[in-house]
Amino acid sequence: MKKLKFILIVALIGIGQAFKWVWRKIKGFVKWVFSKTTVDEKVIEVVEEVSDRVKVMKEEVKDVKEALSEAVDQSQDIVKAAKGKKRRGRPKKS
Repeated sequence: MKKLKFILIVALIGIGQAFKWVWRKIKGFVKWVFSKTTVDEKVIEVVEEVSDRVKVMKEEVKDVKEALSEAVDQSQDIVKAAKGKKRRGRPKKS
């Protein structure tokens, strides 16, 4: 169980580092474009589009994080079931 948590944490750290790398590349590209050409409406549109995509990517990372935490919770239930403990849930209607 501890190994699974460790693996999930390492995966989230790797995802975060990947986003940092992408963001550095985007910033470098924008600087390069501004140094090579004059400010153009198309360039401004591209920068806005990229920033919108980054926001969407951040939201998706939050969703993935929540899903992974739910998976950890469910895996703990599997361990409990393997030990023979009864499943907790809603009480049965009588």
